Amino acid sequence: MTMEELVIMAPDGASIRSVEEWSEKAPPQGGAAHWKDGRSAKELARAWFRSGVAAVPAELMSLLSSRDETRGARPTLALPERITAFDGYGTGRHHDLVVVLQGAECGMWLAGIEAKADEPLGAMVISEYEHVRDRQKQGLETNKADRIHDLVRGLFGRSLDDDPRLGQLRYQLLTAAAGTLVEAQNRKAVAGLLVIHELARARSDGISQTQLAVSDFLGALAGEQGLFTGVGVLHGPFAVPGGGRIPAQVPLYVALIRPTPLAQVCE
Repeated sequence: MTMEELVIMAPDGASIRSVEEWSEKAPPQGGAAHWKDGRSAKELARAWFRSGVAAVPAELMSLLSSRDETRGARPTLALPERITAFDGYGTGRHHDLVVVLQGAECGMWLAGIEAKADEPLGAMVISEYEHVRDRQKQGLETNKADRIHDLVRGLFGRSLDDDPRLGQLRYQLLTAAAGTLVEAQNRKAVAGLLVIHELARARSDGISQTQLAVSDFLGALAGEQGLFTGVGVLHGPFAVPGGGRIPAQVPLYVALIRPTPLAQVCE
C-alpha cells in the first residue's frame, strides 16, 4: 500500500510524505530530544517509510491478516501524535499514531499504536497512584488519583482495593487502551485495536519486558492469570465495563508486533 492509497496527516492537517516531514510536522511530545536513532518516535516513522514512500509496515498487515474479522482491513489514514481526551482530567491520551482502517466487510476499524524501542512502558499503576497521593498530602492539587480510579473501573470493573494485582500493570497501557476506545467511538469504528509496536533493532526475538507487561494487561482484561501474548497475535475482543467517556459498547483488541528480521535489514 503506497502513498496513493494511504494518507499520513500531521496534527495541523498537513500531509506527511517522508521521515523528515514527520519530524517537522508531527514531532514527538518530548521534542527534538526524543527524535533520535533507536528511539521510538523516529523508528516508528522509519517503519512507515521503509521503502521511501508511505506504506503500512508488513508486521501490521500480517497482524490484520491473522484474524477473520480484520482480514482485508485497509489502513487509509495515519495520524501521528493524535491526542484523544478520554476523561475530564487534564491532557488526554497522546497516541504515537492513530490508524483508521476500512474494513473489508463491516465498516471502519481504529488502531491506536504505542511504539516502543529502548523505552519501557512507564511506571506501574500503583507507583503512579502512590506518587499522586503523596502530592495530595503535601497540599498539591491534582486529579490524577481520580483519573487512575476511573481508568481501573472503566477497563476492569474493579478497584485497586478489589484486586491489588491491577496495581502492577503498566499505567501507560491503561491510558493507551482508554484513548483507543474513545477514539474508536468518536470515529464510529466497529472496534478499537491497541497495538504495541516494539521497534528495538537489536531484538528480533526473545521475551522482552514490554511483552511481559502486555501479557499482564491481557490477563487483567480477561480476568485470568497466566495469559501470555505471542508476537503478532491479535487478542480479543474484550468487552470493558466502561464508565465516564470510556465506552462499554466498543470491543477492544490488543496485540504486540515487531518488525520481521527482513524488514529490519531493509531499513
